[in-house]
Amino acid sequence: MTHPTAIRIPRANQLSVRAGARAKPKLVASALFLFVALHAPLALGMKLVPYLSTVHALVSLAIALMLVIRRYPTAWVVAGCAYLVGSEALWRMTGASVFWEYGKYALLLVVITAMSLRRQRITSHLPVFYLLLLVPGALLTIITVTNLRDLRQILSFELSGPVAYSACSLFLLGRNLSRDDVLRCLAAMLAPIAGVAVITLFGIRTTEIQFGASSNLDASGGFGPNQVAAALALGMVLCFLLLTGRRGSLVWKGILVGLIVWFGIQAALTFSRTGLYYFGAAMLAGTAFLVADVRRFVLVLVLGLALLGLGRFVIAPRLDAYTGGALETRFARTDLSGRGDLMKGDLLVFLKHPVLGVGVGLSREARREAVGVVGKSHTEFTRLLSEHGLLGAAALVLMLVMSARSVMLQTPGWPKAFSATLLTFAFIFMTGSGMRLAIPSFLLAFAGVRICLPQLGRAKAQRRTGRPAIKATPKASARVVRRLTPNPGGTVAHALSDPKKEPARLPAEQGHAGQSPRTRQNW
Repeated sequence: MTHPTAIRIPRANQLSVRAGARAKPKLVASALFLFVALHAPLALGMKLVPYLSTVHALVSLAIALMLVIRRYPTAWVVAGCAYLVGSEALWRMTGASVFWEYGKYALLLVVITAMSLRRQRITSHLPVFYLLLLVPGALLTIITVTNLRDLRQILSFELSGPVAYSACSLFLLGRNLSRDDVLRCLAAMLAPIAGVAVITLFGIRTTEIQFGASSNLDASGGFGPNQVAAALALGMVLCFLLLTGRRGSLVWKGILVGLIVWFGIQAALTFSRTGLYYFGAAMLAGTAFLVADVRRFVLVLVLGLALLGLGRFVIAPRLDAYTGGALETRFARTDLSGRGDLMKGDLLVFLKHPVLGVGVGLSREARREAVGVVGKSHTEFTRLLSEHGLLGAAALVLMLVMSARSVMLQTPGWPKAFSATLLTFAFIFMTGSGMRLAIPSFLLAFAGVRICLPQLGRAKAQRRTGRPAIKATPKASARVVRRLTPNPGGTVAHALSDPKKEPARLPAEQGHAGQSPRTRQNW
């Protein structure tokens, strides 16, 4: 029998709301779709008026910094970072007058400012060790390259992605966010990617395109087909997570499925095969972790079969006819478009310089001497080996360890699927496009946030998975008891240990006489 003075202690990583505190707003599907839809005319305006694109880039960074300086909740800051990541390809497509690596530096500025002002406890120091392992390779480049302008460009192009990944990991790994907060961040990243799809559609409708056997620049909105296809594939992944992460109406599900189909068509017309491959691999990885949640697993299984049937028997024949048979010829090829030769060259350079590598950004010349192939590396993993040697291999191991921990620390069901999906997409992205965009740097860190289940949903989660959703810890219980202490003289813990003593009443029971509004709110 429960003692009449007993107080239920929330478990660790379980969201609870203090009495008198303002409740979080619910996730409203209509507001999310309106936010995404507004980026269609905005993207067209940015394409037609490049000055508007520059203003958008500067205002987006200013708003993200404002969320940090005004001490908005961490979830809002993460949503601002997600929006910057999703907007990077849009800024490059529309010719914003900002430097090339602006998206990574903007993300880095927001994250460093947030960590400096908030002084949050760092949950893992592995990102620091990862970054330190890359310093010797940078020193080799500083010693070798004498032209300061070339040195700045080399270090900025090659190291801005790893530095952004390290900073985002320090800020995000182990942070507690609710599921609704995570879904808002996904929607914030999705909105500018919808603008990318609008621009590619506008280019196809207004330009006479000649389809051939390689990637098509005109069908990609006049920008790099690989990066455009990767951004559209990320949009498909975000729609997949939004679809499986929240119970919604048929309208909600229908719009998200429609966006997946639309993004897939636009990615296919770029003739860059990477986009659809990225989405397929990420979706399979997420589905494997949804087996614990039967309802969502069945939803994904039905969705996957429907998309396969629709794409194979309806969409693909029409697109192939539209491209004059070039689409089927393009996707029938299984070669790596020269990436295999670059990877082979990186491995040969690593064998010749196994300890420290040749230095950051210097593998291009070394690769030309080894295999006669000229070009910048497209695979981050082989670049780490050729330019950083064994230290790069150690950095890669740390990256894998942090990613594995991100999945292991999540609760079963959708949270694990969320981390696995983003990590799979980020790793496959780095095999084809390195860290040319801020996408992999942010996704690898964002996958490490801990998704907290709401208190009322714990019983449902336990019934679905067959195991407790959250494990209690003595420290967490002690923190809750201290938070419930009304005065130094008598504590809730004392009332529980002495049944004769009158238990301390909560403010809702005491009334509001003699209390200031701030005192009541602190409860």
